[in-house]
Amino acid sequence: MAYTFLRIEMLWNRCLYGGLVKLHRAEAGIARRVVDKQHLTREGFQKLFNVVYGAAPDGKEDFKKAETIRDRVIHGKDVEPADLRYAIGEAIDHATALIAQVQTIAGLNLGDMRGYKTKIEPLDRRTTKWVLKGMGFAARA
Repeated sequence: MAYTFLRIEMLWNRCLYGGLVKLHRAEAGIARRVVDKQHLTREGFQKLFNVVYGAAPDGKEDFKKAETIRDRVIHGKDVEPADLRYAIGEAIDHATALIAQVQTIAGLNLGDMRGYKTKIEPLDRRTTKWVLKGMGFAARA
């Protein structure tokens, strides 16, 4: 269960990284480090996704029940099997909608990241750092 939500957080990182490199021509190494170091909450991800892609992320808006179930699992509380199934289903629905949206907006295949890098030269390292900072990414590269 917790693994499923960890994978969602990894998907969020991949979405942000791919968008930065493909749409904004960020230097890949710096973009990877900054996204990996960024502390992401659900609200923080939605804000950064909107900045990177120019649209609010698709997916389940009513994710609170699934997050509550996840928190109970993480903290060792008793969880009914039906609740686990519900939370995993919500996570899969969220991931499916997000992957489809990124494919539509940017043409990114998040499975193997084919087509995420353009043939246009990326920004230089210093410019990439300033662009990422201006977009709201907090971590330093």
